[in-house]
Parts: sequence; C-alpha cells; structure tokens
Amino acid sequence: MIRRNRPARRSVDEAGAEQAVAGGVRLQRVLAAAGVASRRAAEDLIASGRVAVNGEVVRTLPVFVTPGVDRIAIDGRPLARQAVKAEGNDGRLSAARGLYIMLYKPERVMSTTFDEGGRRTVMDLVDHPAIRGETPVGLGGDAGRVFPVGRLDFHTAGLVLLTNDGALTHRLTHPSFGVTKTYEVTVRGSVADADARKLEDTLAHAHRKASRRGGKRSRAERPIALRVAGQHQGKTVLEIELAETGERPLSDLLHEAELKVVKILRTKLGPLELSHLPVGGWRELERDELWALRDAAGLGRKKPKPRPTPDGSRPAGGSPARRPKPSARRGPRAPRPRSTDA
Repeated sequence: MIRRNRPARRSVDEAGAEQAVAGGVRLQRVLAAAGVASRRAAEDLIASGRVAVNGEVVRTLPVFVTPGVDRIAIDGRPLARQAVKAEGNDGRLSAARGLYIMLYKPERVMSTTFDEGGRRTVMDLVDHPAIRGETPVGLGGDAGRVFPVGRLDFHTAGLVLLTNDGALTHRLTHPSFGVTKTYEVTVRGSVADADARKLEDTLAHAHRKASRRGGKRSRAERPIALRVAGQHQGKTVLEIELAETGERPLSDLLHEAELKVVKILRTKLGPLELSHLPVGGWRELERDELWALRDAAGLGRKKPKPRPTPDGSRPAGGSPARRPKPSARRGPRAPRPRSTDA
C-alpha cells in the first residue's frame, strides 16, 4: 500500500526501529539503503518514472513504503524484499548484506566516491564486484552501494573503512558516540612541552566545536590523547588519538599549532587497526574485527539470556533464576489439632 501522507510521528526511542519502519519509510531512503543510488539520485529516479511500488509507477514525492512488505521495482527489475533492514533504536536503515572493507589509502587520493576534478578516489583502488558494479546493485541480494566512512585529507595516508552499513557509519562518525581515531604524525625537529600543550589546546578546541555542532556532547573519555612515540634523524613522531575535529582536517590543526608536518598516517579507527596491507591494498574485515568495531559503536551482538537451572540456582554469568511456580494450586489448609490436656 502506497502512502503519500506522512504517518503519525512517534518517538523512535519509545517505539523502536521496528515501529519506525512499520509506520512507513520514505521511498528514496529505502532505495539508498539498498544501494540502488544515493538519496538525491533516487529522488531523480522516482521523478523520471523509473520506480514502481506494488505495480504502480510513482513520480510524485513523498511516498512512504514498508520494507519487506511493499514490492518495489526499478526499471522493471524487482528490489529484493529483504535488501534493507532496520538497525539500532534510531530508525536507521542498512543493506541486509553488510560489506566491510579496510583500505590503506595512499597520499594524493580523495576519500570520496567521485571527484569532479578527475583525481583518483578510494573507489578506484578497490577491485571488488560490489564496487565494479558487476552484480545488480541492491537487486537480488547484492551488497549495495559502498561508501567511505568519514573523510581523510587528500595528503593524508592510512586506514579508510568502506561499507554499505549506514547505521555503523553514523555511529563511527558522529561525535556523540565517541569512537576515536588514531594518527601517527611525523614533524620536523623536536617537540617541546610548550608545543605539545599548544597542539593539545588546538585539538581540544576543534573537538568542542565539533561536539557542539553535532548537538550532543562526545562520549569519549579522552577526546584528546597525545604522546611522543619517538625521535629519529631530526624528526619527531607523535601519536594522536582524538574523537572528532569537525570539518577541519588534522593537517590544518597541526599547521595552526606551528608544527612542520612531514607525514600523517591514520593507524586506527576505534579498535580497528591498520594491518596486513601494503599501501593501496585492501581486504574485507575479519569477523572478530567487525564485532570489535560494532561493540565500540554500541551495535554489538545481543548476548543470549542464561536459561534458569532446574533447581533455581544462579546460572553462570547471570542473575539468579526464579524458582518455578507450582503448577497445582494449594488446597484448603488443614485445621490445627486441638489440645488434649485436661
């Protein structure tokens, strides 16, 4: 059933993601989450009459659909009903089949999906079927549109995560969730204590501005962590861990602190560490890496509740189990025997 009017607004925190999806989701959001196109491009597809819902071509927005129930087709090709899922309690949608790729981005490469100036992007370095488009995007169970998580400066090398998981991307990039990024920065000369304090103040100021812009305070226990990792041949290597710097790249903040930067390398994203990759190489995440990353973002697997033991004792690692209630009701109490004393 196509709904053209917005459904009654409900609190996502109270109703949960399932209720948000049940109440109807904008058609362009579903297409974007399934990997058909970006949300803006999906709106153009709808306006051009290339999208049908339950056999009816739609051209006018807004249109609300129920993922998994309504039949959606693009250019006559059906979208898999299970291509989109809701995740978390914020009503966000993600592709049902998750794809997670770690890339060792070289310098002078854009961390975007497209560059109008013709410069190389991270998408040019990953030779994956979901990125090459050899399988139907979002149709018949493909991984869907893959995009880089956050941004990395044009002249900065290091770890970039590519995924189609919108819920995870939101939590990794929003400052309120406090997922940190770690950088290895090489600068010329030695770094005095005064220089380190000035850099910490610059990074802390940028972090506070980014947190205010996001509307929520960062959960990171240590938004800024800086230490000298080593010195060699007139150069100093700094290890910087921070949660968010806003729209300003780290290189600008380092120059503002009057440091002569030689190289910036992102080595970690939360618990995910750049490893087993040459410059420009890529690989899919291992299962343990993925779950550690999801745990850091607050999207870990739900642990099964321990089953109660027959004797009602405390299960291992859980709360004490309740004793089972008797199935039969108690009968009337027997009268107390009278005293026989004379």
